[in-house]
Amino acid sequence: MGIEENKEVVRKCIKLWCEGNLDELDEIVDPSMVYINPVFPKEFHGLEEYKEAIKGYRSIFPNSTIEILDEVAENDKIVLYIMLTLRLLISEGF
Repeated sequence: MGIEENKEVVRKCIKLWCEGNLDELDEIVDPSMVYINPVFPKEFHGLEEYKEAIKGYRSIFPNSTIEILDEVAENDKIVLYIMLTLRLLISEGF
């Protein structure tokens, strides 16, 4: 896959993350992928760990939006500069 195709896959992942459509990730993400995010205290290895990270994140911030401000790609690596808007879900009685 070329750089432009890789960028498109990453953009689609961001869209699916925001929508919560995690089953569609199976069609576009390599099962051995590694997700690195400085917000999380660890790397996520593999598609299933990645999905679990998204589920946990979305359980706290279900209506988050992500806007890609810039992207850099070389070979098989993509780096994004994003604007993340969070809307916290607060339980009744909090």
